[in-house]
Amino acid sequence: PIAIAGIGFMDGDAFLKQVKKIIQADIIVSSKRSVNGSHVVLHSSLPYIQAQRVINADQKTMSWFDVTFSRDTPHLTRDIKLPDTLSNEVSITLAVDVSTHFDNFTQLQFSILGISLLAIAGSMLLSMFMASRVNKPVASLVTAANHLADGNYEQCVQTSGHLQEINELSDAFVRMKDSIQSREQRILMQSRLDMLTRLYNRSYMEELIQQRLDAGESLQVIGINIRDFRTINDLYGYSNGDTCIISIAERIKRWRGTAARLSGGELVWFANEPLTDEQLETFHTILEQPVATQQLVMPIKLVFTVVNCPADADNAQDLFRRMNILLDEAEMGANWLLQFSSEIEQRYLRRLSIITELKEVLQSEQDELSLVYQPKISLKTRQVNGLEALIRWNSQRLGFIPPDEFIEIAEQAGFIEQVTDWVLSRVVADILILRAHQIHIKPAVNLSTQDIQNRPLLERLIALLDANELSADNITLEITESDLVADAKIAIANLQFLQDKGFSIAIDDFGTGYSSLAYLKNLPVSAIKIDKAFVLNLSTDTEDQQIVHTVLSLSNIFDLEVVAEGVEDAKAMEILAEWGCDTAQGYYISRPLPLGGLIDWLASSDYYQH
Repeated sequence: PIAIAGIGFMDGDAFLKQVKKIIQADIIVSSKRSVNGSHVVLHSSLPYIQAQRVINADQKTMSWFDVTFSRDTPHLTRDIKLPDTLSNEVSITLAVDVSTHFDNFTQLQFSILGISLLAIAGSMLLSMFMASRVNKPVASLVTAANHLADGNYEQCVQTSGHLQEINELSDAFVRMKDSIQSREQRILMQSRLDMLTRLYNRSYMEELIQQRLDAGESLQVIGINIRDFRTINDLYGYSNGDTCIISIAERIKRWRGTAARLSGGELVWFANEPLTDEQLETFHTILEQPVATQQLVMPIKLVFTVVNCPADADNAQDLFRRMNILLDEAEMGANWLLQFSSEIEQRYLRRLSIITELKEVLQSEQDELSLVYQPKISLKTRQVNGLEALIRWNSQRLGFIPPDEFIEIAEQAGFIEQVTDWVLSRVVADILILRAHQIHIKPAVNLSTQDIQNRPLLERLIALLDANELSADNITLEITESDLVADAKIAIANLQFLQDKGFSIAIDDFGTGYSSLAYLKNLPVSAIKIDKAFVLNLSTDTEDQQIVHTVLSLSNIFDLEVVAEGVEDAKAMEILAEWGCDTAQGYYISRPLPLGGLIDWLASSDYYQH
């Protein structure tokens, strides 16, 4: 340019205020210091301190929040730099107060803030209200669940009916509670009752009795046992056996008292008051009436066992143990009533001792068991024609035990098979010893009821003889008359099996059982032994003489050999010989002898031809 023209005015504060009125903006003239670069207000339409803040303010950070909440009035500024005529830079700053422009916006913001706060508060209140509607029924369900866990089913489930989901949950919980309660009641009932008879079971009856005894009460506890209940099941079937038990249970329920079924045909009952002997007999008579169904009438026999508490037992455990002792005793007797006594318990304990000791002896190498042999002689030749092998037991702990006692116990305990195995093995070994001494006499061995029905045992006997090069002709088998009645079909089949193998079979103790000669003639037997009860007093007792004479006469008709055991004197032996008896056995001839004693006796006896 050719030239620059400039106009200057006095720039005092008053002048700047006049200019402000024209341009509607504050004017600030400032100079920049060269030392630290800060601006110093030279002149301003604003008060000095305020003007200084305006030029020092950071315009980039100004916001609605700054405008609204700042203690200073906010300004919007525009800097105009003047030519640097001097060393200091001079700037003119135009500043406009913007607070008034923000007033409406600020009011809007506060309205929005208020509405937001109200909305938040309302939401919180609504949430609290809704939560209370959910929490209360849920808390009620939690409380009910805790009661349910404690086994309390009486607590009601109370819930509001406003929320369908909660109501459905509540209904499901109630159904679950009812189902659990019903199932638990069934389980409790099953744990206490016998499902067949609806009487109490043993465990709960034991609990009830113990409670009564703990309370100091006296009880007359009656065990009721159906005699031969297994036979009833076998003959009439298990369904009719159940009917029998149910009928007896219903009869018991008519009497005032508490009853339980222990097992099988065993029940127990106690009255509110002890029964007299007459009442016991009446009670027994009523219960023992035959049980009738549409197809048949089942006769039953009952055994009563009585234990008085606390005299006989002061706790339930001892009571049931002694009840079992009585039931065990009742099975072996014919009485319908058994009262507990210390003697019965002692017999029971002795049986247990015999069972334990005998099992140990059979499994060990001890010599407590032994065999003795009683000679038999032919009444025609007066020579030994046979031996009877008899087992003896001299226990180190129990002393001498009669064979009738421990044999019966072994049969009842179910291990007579082991006893018979021992006897057969020993007899075969003794036969070999006798043969070594040139003694050829056939021994007889007694077989029990269970032995006759045990085909594997009989087959082992045959194998034992074969293994020792012996035959069935080297041994005679004796069975008791009652053994045939126990299970005639099996017994007869096995007897026929033995006869086919070549064994001689004799009926032992004839006259004490239930068979007849007409029945025996169809059996595969070759001899009978008249029981010693009819022979011991034969020389003096006329009734015994009539019985023996009749048996001998009929046996001759049926071609059966007869052995008379129990011959105690010469007169009895002469009578038997005169009436045609084949063989005699008894103390008059010889006592039972161990094998060594038998060999010596045979060597010196007139009854054996050397």
